[in-house]
Amino acid sequence: GADGDQAAIVAFNSAATLLSPLSADRVALDAALGAIAPGPQTCIVCGVDAAAQELASTRHRPGRAAPLVLPTDGR
Repeated sequence: GADGDQAAIVAFNSAATLLSPLSADRVALDAALGAIAPGPQTCIVCGVDAAAQELASTRHRPGRAAPLVLPTDGR
């Protein structure tokens, strides 16, 4: 709902792309997760930087925690 949890999806390879901004829209978030494919590079700092920018955006609800979860394909 409008006051519930939010998530954003950032894909990273040689660069990072914000696939879904902070949102509570589970359908959009699931679609963004489904759009991620393993790649030959793993610029973790690119992903962390893009996620940190999104967490610092006006879409982040004030007073809410801002955890960052960083899964990788391990390549």
